[in-house]
Amino acid sequence: MFKIEKDIPIPQISHGPSRYDELLHIMAPGDSVLLKKTEAKYLYTRGRMRKRRIVIRAEGDKFRAWYVGPV
Repeated sequence: MFKIEKDIPIPQISHGPSRYDELLHIMAPGDSVLLKKTEAKYLYTRGRMRKRRIVIRAEGDKFRAWYVGPV
């Protein structure tokens, strides 16, 4: 059975820049960063959204992400 609740406000969605956007902004072609798997995937996705090519390779239990250049 479900409990119906009333008068619960809907939280605002934050659409501000992420820390990965800032990282993409300061990285030059050839720069790399070592990240956790989920962080590397997110950086790759943000890079595609910002038209920046990111290449990811496993490095032990972490992942290295390189900024290659614009798409």
